Amino acid sequence: IKVPERAKPGNYQGKIIISPKNRPFSTINLSLEVLPFRLKDNSEKRYGLYYHFSPLLKEKTLLELKDMKAHGVSILCSHLSISYYPENNKIKADYRRIRRALNIMREAGCKNWTVIINTGFRNLAALCGHVMWGNKVNYSQLAQEIEKDRKFFKLAREAIEGLREVLKEYPEFEFLITHMDEVFNAGRLPLYI
Repeated sequence: IKVPERAKPGNYQGKIIISPKNRPFSTINLSLEVLPFRLKDNSEKRYGLYYHFSPLLKEKTLLELKDMKAHGVSILCSHLSISYYPENNKIKADYRRIRRALNIMREAGCKNWTVIINTGFRNLAALCGHVMWGNKVNYSQLAQEIEKDRKFFKLAREAIEGLREVLKEYPEFEFLITHMDEVFNAGRLPLYI
């Protein structure tokens, strides 16, 4: 709900009327309290959100990004990741989802935002034959296995070099690259390292 800048503090009541074609209308009661203060900009703090990007739902995503921007968000943990797929006995890195999302962010005017992007290395390791998920995964042992996997490291290097080239197309953003979150849970730190 967009409240006019000069709205007087107080409680406001109203109804939202929903009237679809070929259906009866319905109403939702609305109660809104406008508080007697304004938030001030604080350039010393930055605000971020976990946000599940839906680049295929462009109009919805544009609205949500513009709303976040209006509320001071400038850091996005977006679950964007390099994708990998097998093709002709090779594993290819795919950046299309990242590009679609960054184009929508650009269109929404999210200039100077920090965007966290995942390398997708866990998925890459799975495609290289490592068992990455499950209750009985020993992350220390898994880390030792992957550390010896030359194919994985070659593909990972190529994927990061490709990502570097993609990100050059979007100089208005700052990027933080990671390959895992919640690294202190369930002994995952060795795998992260």
